[in-house]
Amino acid sequence: MRGSGTGTGWLTGLSCSIGENIQLLVDRPDGTYCFRLHRDRVYYLSEKLLKLAASVPRESLVAPGTCFGKFTKSQKFRLSVTALDYLAPYAKVGPGPELP
Repeated sequence: MRGSGTGTGWLTGLSCSIGENIQLLVDRPDGTYCFRLHRDRVYYLSEKLLKLAASVPRESLVAPGTCFGKFTKSQKFRLSVTALDYLAPYAKVGPGPELP
């Protein structure tokens, strides 16, 4: 991981959104999942797929899993739309304006 922003800062932001439910994303009933950084993007993938991806050279690897977001040139993390399907069941919903 390079730069000061590519550490666990994005994980802290994610924990603000879904709280302790990050553990539910990692330890799922269908297997163990993990987050990996590849070319300034954070991917969510199963450990089984991670082991298979290890046999592919990094230069040839396009996307090892589902892209959760990417780091901008200023090292800020931007959440991707593809992550919403995974995050929605665990999101913390606070009081807010109700829809008509």
